[in-house]
Amino acid sequence: MAGGIFWFTCANGSPGCFNAMSFALKPGWNVYDLQLQPNLTGNPWAGPVQSLRIIPTSQYSIHVELDWLRLYQPDSGNVTLTVQGGSADEVWWDSDDNPDNNDPSQIASSGAGRLAWYVSDGGNVTFPASKFPPGTYRFYTIQNGQVSAYSNPFTVNSRPQPVILDPDITGGDDYATVTRGDPWDFSQWSDIRGVTNATATLENGLLRGSYAGPYPNDPQVDLSQPGAINAALYHHLTYRIYYDGPFSLEDAPGGGMVARVIWTINQGGVPGYHDSQDIVVVPGWQTISVDLKTDPQSRAEDESSGNPIGWGGPASGWVSSLRFDPHEDPGGRIWYLDYIRLARNDRGTPDFGIKFQDNAWVNGTTAELWVDNDSSGFNGVRVADSINVSQGVNTYNWNGYGIPYAGSWWIYVVLHHPDGSTVKSYSTGPVDMVPPAVNPFGSLNGVSAAPGGKINVGGWAIDPDATGPIDVHVYVNGAFKGALTANSSRTDIGAAFPGYGADHGFSGLEIGRASCRERV
Repeated sequence: MAGGIFWFTCANGSPGCFNAMSFALKPGWNVYDLQLQPNLTGNPWAGPVQSLRIIPTSQYSIHVELDWLRLYQPDSGNVTLTVQGGSADEVWWDSDDNPDNNDPSQIASSGAGRLAWYVSDGGNVTFPASKFPPGTYRFYTIQNGQVSAYSNPFTVNSRPQPVILDPDITGGDDYATVTRGDPWDFSQWSDIRGVTNATATLENGLLRGSYAGPYPNDPQVDLSQPGAINAALYHHLTYRIYYDGPFSLEDAPGGGMVARVIWTINQGGVPGYHDSQDIVVVPGWQTISVDLKTDPQSRAEDESSGNPIGWGGPASGWVSSLRFDPHEDPGGRIWYLDYIRLARNDRGTPDFGIKFQDNAWVNGTTAELWVDNDSSGFNGVRVADSINVSQGVNTYNWNGYGIPYAGSWWIYVVLHHPDGSTVKSYSTGPVDMVPPAVNPFGSLNGVSAAPGGKINVGGWAIDPDATGPIDVHVYVNGAFKGALTANSSRTDIGAAFPGYGADHGFSGLEIGRASCRERV
């Protein structure tokens, strides 16, 4: 009887990047302290581990209950206990103050375990505190069947548990709300173009689907959209759904608990269908968010796809249609779809309220806020320090301080507990910081007539939002007469407005000849 632990060093969990180890199981409640050294494959526990999988048992007939799981650094936070007043046959730890429930039939409700056998008077025992959940622990000995008094309590403090609530993976502006003026909230039939392989009704703002053929394992909800979707802009998918029935992934009635998103991209005038990766779902209500924009782009698609080009294709272009497939249960099941959102990144225009909290908050916690151009490495720019953290949601209004304004930025928070423990965590989505709009400014320094139907104008112009010279349009009595580029050197302007340079002057214009009018 054995269990297994698998870890993956690539994000998509492909067979070529996994490592594994097995461990022996024992009946009853036990604490397993396992050093992650592979014995099923030859690759070590090393590098950036993208995901971790626990297989509690390899036998289907065994009932398993998992109380807690921790991944910790060995030899950190060990506590030395000294046995005094006589030798001990056993030394135990206990998470409550009642030794009467420390037997295999009741240990699940109390939490207790043996630390050592046969310790002499004055001998030491190590309690590896870092591998245990936060809480209060007491220790006692057993000698000749007699249980000693409990030690004084020892507390394992909670480490900070930072969570950034905004920006996040759900994103900001919703595509359907922006482009249709109506979200996909299934309050009316116009939210969908049709439902296939299911009987659908609208009930109290929910789309109800039930078993129907000819393919009950492939219900499809085609969403109504006014045109193609800008895939580079809109890629955060969030939906809320309910399923009845049991959970199983088998291709059999009662199984198929996998949802998908299907999209089409016109290629040479022909729509090509693309299936997303499996989205595992469970019975009951749930809200699921995924980012369809992946790196590489093709990773968004099912690995069996014949032409995996990803959401919007390699150029993140345009998606011509979007479909949601709730499940793949060949026996059919009832489901209720509450809403679907397809959103763009959160935006700061120009300010953004960063929201975060500490799920293990204690009084005296402080925070730092950092911004990064990706979501790895914790190597960004600090934009706030020594923030006093309150219990619950905290909001910091960021005005773009510390960065070049435009661009997508990931936020990470560093929480400091008063006991010295520190934990960092990234946001689940980026925020697009939009620079504040600044109107162009300048001056018309002079206008003069010249022979041959010419007119000379001179001055300067600067647009703080532009990265290069700008055009200046000339009008006479409301009529457009031509355009000049403000790119000639004006050292006086460069001195008056440092930071913009001197190349913002303009002069000269010729009118009265054959011309065309162009609007840009």
